Amino acid sequence: MNSDRSRYSWQEAAVLSIEGKQAAEFLQGYVTADTRRLTGDVCLPAALCNLQGRVVSNGWLLTVNPEHIAFIVHASLAEDVKRFLAPYARFSRCALNLGVVTPLLNRDSKGLVLSGAWCIELGSEVSGSEALHDASAAVNRALVEADFAWVSAATSAQFLPQMLGLDGVGAVDFDKGCYLGQEIVARAQHRGRVKRRLSAFSWQGTPPVSGEKNDQGSTVVMVACDENDPHQGSALAVT
Repeated sequence: MNSDRSRYSWQEAAVLSIEGKQAAEFLQGYVTADTRRLTGDVCLPAALCNLQGRVVSNGWLLTVNPEHIAFIVHASLAEDVKRFLAPYARFSRCALNLGVVTPLLNRDSKGLVLSGAWCIELGSEVSGSEALHDASAAVNRALVEADFAWVSAATSAQFLPQMLGLDGVGAVDFDKGCYLGQEIVARAQHRGRVKRRLSAFSWQGTPPVSGEKNDQGSTVVMVACDENDPHQGSALAVT
């Protein structure tokens, strides 16, 4: 058993590994972030859109080595993202493989920063006998506090990046050039046609459910419970 409680698992997350000599170039044509900004010490927010500019999935890009980029996505979307990219990856001779995120570190540790409170430790393995506490709930709280709307299967392909506030958290580069859905995303940005926006709210009692509409008619995107009380917390919704 690992006694270092600064190391955690993250069961709500999965890693899609993109491996090949053209991994960065391949992703450049499909994600909203500029993969030229990827270095060994960068955890780059990014989103994958469909042709309609709706966010299929989002998360973070990490460079494992020059021919291996990791895309951290919600576990509920991992298989869908792999299937979505597979036909295109073959043309770039890139292999796609799924894995888990281990380990996750708290803010007192060194690693690639994921949010204000958490970071990723790359190149470290967890043995089968090592049971790490799942930090998913704590990570969700940190993401909600940072207004980072992490898309799951319940909210996939529903919103433009701007509706989710992804342009405000560094996940969208409007100068990088073409990518899947870029024309729609750029038109919405430059013509000011995004009328629905991300907002935060507090809740008590029964937790709201991602993908459902709340009493105000907003679509819930992310939900976080209070650390000391599971019957209250905060959430992000598109209004």
